[in-house]
Amino acid sequence: MDISYALYPLALAILALLLWPRRGYVWRWRRLARLSGRVLLEDGLKHLYDCEYQRRSASVESLAGVLEVPRSRAAVVLIQLESMRLASSTVEAGVGLTQEGRDEALRIVRMHRLW
Repeated sequence: MDISYALYPLALAILALLLWPRRGYVWRWRRLARLSGRVLLEDGLKHLYDCEYQRRSASVESLAGVLEVPRSRAAVVLIQLESMRLASSTVEAGVGLTQEGRDEALRIVRMHRLW
């Protein structure tokens, strides 16, 4: 028996483990990456909401500290929130939530309290 025939089932099994829809490692990795991005956005909204509620100023540095990510990743989160029209940042006012952002942050805070 040729060795290539013996390796064929092994190669198929490895491909199945990697690429199986909804169960394979590639699918799980992509889902985890997508969820972690959503979690960062929600936690960022919550931080900005807490800062507004406590009348403290929020910054990229404070966001990075709360999210426990590098400053560059926190800046990306802030840019994503701004593109979703949930946050705004100006030199004068700093970082804050839009009305839509406040509503979404309040919804998230209430939803997390139910957990």
